Order: sequence, then structure tokens, then C-alpha cells
Amino acid sequence: MVHSASSPKPESRWYRVPIVWMVIGIPLFSVVFTLSIVWISVKTFDGVVEDDYYRKGLEINRDLARDRYANSINLQAFGKIIGDKLNVQFESDVGEVWPDRLQLGFYHPTVANRDVILDLRHTSSGQYSASLSALGHGKWNVITGTDAWRLEGTLFHPAAMGFDLRPVQSVHVSQ
Repeated sequence: MVHSASSPKPESRWYRVPIVWMVIGIPLFSVVFTLSIVWISVKTFDGVVEDDYYRKGLEINRDLARDRYANSINLQAFGKIIGDKLNVQFESDVGEVWPDRLQLGFYHPTVANRDVILDLRHTSSGQYSASLSALGHGKWNVITGTDAWRLEGTLFHPAAMGFDLRPVQSVHVSQ
């Protein structure tokens, strides 16, 4: 039997045609991908790191004055973690009156609920100590201060068991 050019080709079923699967597959993949991203974002909500950012913005000038004062008296601190004990030694060019208690915070850069705030006890001239429960691995911004001064530093835990605290240096922009 000879087929002529005008004879029809046998029809194939729609699910055997590759272009049909591509036309159905791309939008279907987009819908599934979008729904999975929505599910992940709802399940892993991190919250706002700083709830009251406007008030914090207004306090910047006060914080800068604290940094300038700490810089003017050459105030600095050195912290060391030994086991579950934290020791911090403060030093200054002037005779600073050290408070009996001082708060020191380990702030996680991205997840606020991992922050740890310690109450340091004054043990001797400029020496403070506190019990430090398990501090998670990673980078920590370390901040302490009083109404008059503020010091900041960074700790990469557990790679480094110690850290330095210094006043934030002002940046001067020339025009």
C-alpha cells in the first residue's frame, strides 16, 4: 500500500506531545515554586530586628556624645571567656568611677531573639565578671556602657575567646 502526500498522519494522543508538557509544566512549576516560597517565608518569620527604629534614630546624637566622651578619656575594655565565666577589664586615662553593676550585651547581627544581655558585677578596679551560659556560634556585636560612655566590639565565637571594646570612631566627610 502506497501512501500519498495527501493522506493524513495517524493522530497521536495529547499527552504524548512534548510541547504540551512544556506549556503545562512551566506555569505549574511557577505555581508550586511560589507556594513553597510563601510557605517558607511564613514558617521562618524572623521579625523586625529593631521594633522602634524611629526612636532609635532620634537617639543617635546622644549615642555619638557617649562615644566622643569615651574616646576623649581613652576608655577601652578587654573581655575574655574562660569556660562559662566572662571577665572584662576596663581601662581609662582618667580616674573613672566604676559602677557596681554594668550591662553587657551580645547582639546577633540578624536574629534578635538570640541576643544575650549580661549583668556584670564589679569585682575590683575596672574588673567585672559574670556567668555566661552557652553563647551560640557565630559573629556577635558586643556593646556596653553607661549614661556617660559607650563601648562596642565584635566577637567571633568560639574561634576567639576574647574581644576588645572601644568607642565608635567618628567619620569625618570632607567635601
